[in-house]
Amino acid sequence: NNFINIVYNEKVKWSVDKKLQRKLFDNIMNSDATYIHNFKGGYLANITASEVPKVAAIFRSYGSIWTIGNIIFAYLAFLFLSSPKLTLALILLALFIVLLSGSFITKTKMYSEANLNYRNFYREFILEKFYAWKLIRLNNKLEDEGKSISSVQENIYKNEIKLIKISGILPLLFIPSLTLLLLIILN
Repeated sequence: NNFINIVYNEKVKWSVDKKLQRKLFDNIMNSDATYIHNFKGGYLANITASEVPKVAAIFRSYGSIWTIGNIIFAYLAFLFLSSPKLTLALILLALFIVLLSGSFITKTKMYSEANLNYRNFYREFILEKFYAWKLIRLNNKLEDEGKSISSVQENIYKNEIKLIKISGILPLLFIPSLTLLLLIILN
């Protein structure tokens, strides 16, 4: 359930991000000449590369905070009621297992680097389209450019979901195994 919740929260965040990015792009490209000439390319790149994802993250944070609080309370209450000393031992064992999980760290690093490359490409893409605003409007290519931006956003979306699935696998594997170990030790 926690894994599904984490993936769902990330999908909500990145879906909102895609929609906001597309809406921002459409609004900028459909704006009139007096507005677009007062707009700086670096400012647009900053908004699309960092500010919009931060706004989208707000949607995710409310559900995540509630879920994490409930899960922590439930696990700690159960474990400490069962056996406080063994709970501390299991916490140390969990830390040891996490230290041994190097493959997850390697995959996370790989996806994070790919995501950074996607974001850099996206920022450059937005700047290029910003500077080509007149050409896009004159040639009536806004729909084609919208499809291009959607495909770039889709790559970012898929990569982020892969990254969060790896992050969600850790608690999915370790928490039940440690709880089972505690139950075996108690009996």
